[in-house]
Amino acid sequence: MSDAVDSNTRLDRIESKIDGLSEAVVNLARMEERMITLFKRMDSYDSRQNELNEKLVGIEKTLIGRGMFFQIVDKAAWIVIAAIITVYVTGKS
Repeated sequence: MSDAVDSNTRLDRIESKIDGLSEAVVNLARMEERMITLFKRMDSYDSRQNELNEKLVGIEKTLIGRGMFFQIVDKAAWIVIAAIITVYVTGKS
């Protein structure tokens, strides 16, 4: 009888350990699913950030081009204004 009781308690301990292990495996699987979801979300954020960076580079190039254009127009306008003033001043003399 003592052997049967020892066997039962031993089996109960083994069973509880197996239950604990199975619970740990389930928790690990849940954590893995959460990590996969987070990694997918991070990949999505990375791709979105790359798209925004590409748009920003395009905008910078456009602004640089426009800046140079307006710089040239500004210089040309000052040259025209100076020429008009010169013609006006020399014409009065």
